[in-house]
Amino acid sequence: MSVWNIPLPTPWFEVVKSGRKSLHGRLNNGKYQKDDIIVFSNVLDKSEKTIQRRINSVEVFPSYKEALEKLSDRGLLDDLLPGVTTVDDAMKIYLRNVTLVVQKLHGVVLLELSGV
Repeated sequence: MSVWNIPLPTPWFEVVKSGRKSLHGRLNNGKYQKDDIIVFSNVLDKSEKTIQRRINSVEVFPSYKEALEKLSDRGLLDDLLPGVTTVDDAMKIYLRNVTLVVQKLHGVVLLELSGV
């Protein structure tokens, strides 16, 4: 079991903290495994306590677009990005951080999360 430290901006940290965000998308580093622990921190508020979540499953996709379309088809887009209702809007969020080229090189993973 590995422990991963992942900083998040305040809005995304808050939805993880509240339990509304049960899925997390990441660039595929090939290392995330079921039962690993993620320690989320608030990148903008260092005084905020960290939150730990367990990875229940890891699903690999060639890009965020394919992952988001699958989630949308399953009615689960809100579990990944609460408040975001379309694949196009979700893609805009992910493209702020990860280019299409990098996605195609590495692929992406959807991590299903639960409390520790």
